[in-house]
Amino acid sequence: MCAGAAGLSPPPGRNRTLGWWAVTAENRILALNLARGNPDDPVTVADAQIMVQVAEVFRRYLDGTTVRLAFTVAVDGETVPTTLTGGNMPTIAVAATDDNNTVTFTVSPQDDHQNDTADQLTVTSDDTAGTVGTLAVNEDTHGAVLTLNHVEGVVNVTFADPSAPAVEDLVFTVTVGAGQTAALSGSATVA
Repeated sequence: MCAGAAGLSPPPGRNRTLGWWAVTAENRILALNLARGNPDDPVTVADAQIMVQVAEVFRRYLDGTTVRLAFTVAVDGETVPTTLTGGNMPTIAVAATDDNNTVTFTVSPQDDHQNDTADQLTVTSDDTAGTVGTLAVNEDTHGAVLTLNHVEGVVNVTFADPSAPAVEDLVFTVTVGAGQTAALSGSATVA
């Protein structure tokens, strides 16, 4: 069968652009048959796996595929500039002091048009004992808060997207250093 036959949609005019409306079941089967080189042969059961693969390509196109993770970081509510250390999805250096209370991470998986996707992320910390800080992950997995324990140290917080294996993990290296000098003290010796 071909488009325009009884029971099928007529093909678009030669000068009309195809839009989302052209992605019909009929047109997908027609495209599959044309790709096979047999536009008039019906699709057989043996072609079912190929049809599923073609449908998956259409689904990914319509759903959008995550290609990057966009992020912000705030220390005690103040957004901080981050240093990119290289790579496709680099390790992000975050500086805090033992006077700070929280480091807040917001991560948004995005498609190639920079639209947010609904992918669920995995969020982990290498400080499993909670020495430097305790990690609380948001319910939607697109953010987390590291509550600092006012001690010096380093903790890595990693965001990963298991449904987009081509996207590298995003690692925040939080270095907690000594706080600011609050007072000077000393003694004088008179000889």
